[in-house]
Amino acid sequence: MIETSLGPAPPSSSAAPHGVQRIFYWAAVILICAVSIGGSLYWINRNVVLIGRDAGGHLIDTLEQAEILREPSLQSLLMALSFNSYRPPAFFLFSQPFYALFGYSADAAQLQNVLWLAVILGLTFLYGWRFQNAFVALLALALTAFLPMLAGMTRMFYTENFITAMVMLNLLALMASKRFTRRGWSLIWGVSAALGMLVKWTFPVYVFIPLLLVIWPLLRRPQAQPSRPEPGSGSQRWRTGGISLAVGAAVTFLLVIFSYSYIATLVLGPTIFLVWFMLIAATAFMLQQRSSPWNNLLAAIMLALLLASVWYLTRIEFVTDLFDAAFGTYGGRRSHGFDPLDSRFYTRNWVYLW
Repeated sequence: MIETSLGPAPPSSSAAPHGVQRIFYWAAVILICAVSIGGSLYWINRNVVLIGRDAGGHLIDTLEQAEILREPSLQSLLMALSFNSYRPPAFFLFSQPFYALFGYSADAAQLQNVLWLAVILGLTFLYGWRFQNAFVALLALALTAFLPMLAGMTRMFYTENFITAMVMLNLLALMASKRFTRRGWSLIWGVSAALGMLVKWTFPVYVFIPLLLVIWPLLRRPQAQPSRPEPGSGSQRWRTGGISLAVGAAVTFLLVIFSYSYIATLVLGPTIFLVWFMLIAATAFMLQQRSSPWNNLLAAIMLALLLASVWYLTRIEFVTDLFDAAFGTYGGRRSHGFDPLDSRFYTRNWVYLW
């Protein structure tokens, strides 16, 4: 039986196929993945019509980002990550390797979603195997692989496949971290959270309740009585703090040298460097702490905030677009803007449920 670090193997002796059954089982897994992935590749190759309302805008953004990255530098990388003040940059960035390999075309950009389809299928199979058994994993894989919505999203240049893959990876890391007692999985949780936020604003909505359920026992647990500090702990704490400040200062100094002219043109301006210094130093400090649930959780959160800040700090004006999309005129498509004193502000979105 396959063993991983995600938890105990299923208790049933029939949880995994064996003998000839194993051959047919893995053949079915390979066939399902081949049909699902191969079908999308065939469709992309044959289709000549761009599908989806926002796909054209996404493709234009990938080309704009590619143009910025033609002259690689730290400043051009920051510009490429923050050129769009409405949409986070990760989806556009992950199209660039496919452009480099296959040239600039809609088909090349679309291959990114086929990659995320493969990730979704792999994670679905892993979920089923580790938390039920091999045959549940096969059933879950088949249901997911042939889900019409997933096939449709794979063949449109939308962010749904990417955000789905990051949500699945984030939840997997959350479970594998054993309530944040394991440093490695905790940091994977933080990185996947950052990537998810760099794909779409709405990422926290999908993972907040599972996170709350996991850390709730930590929040309710009584604080342990402070113990007598070990000899040398004070000097160690000062040394750790000094290293963290030095790392923050060094990285921020490089950012100032190579990107000041660009950062100065943004809404927050040079204030961004101060926030980055604090985030970098705080992340470095938490990464040096001994492994414990709270230390691992804080280290993961600081890492997520640091990575996500590349766009959310540089394009802080996205907040106005967010409020307009959620509560305002939505680019002029609603007759009433943001007004919390107007009863229609609280009732108008319910019409979309009917």
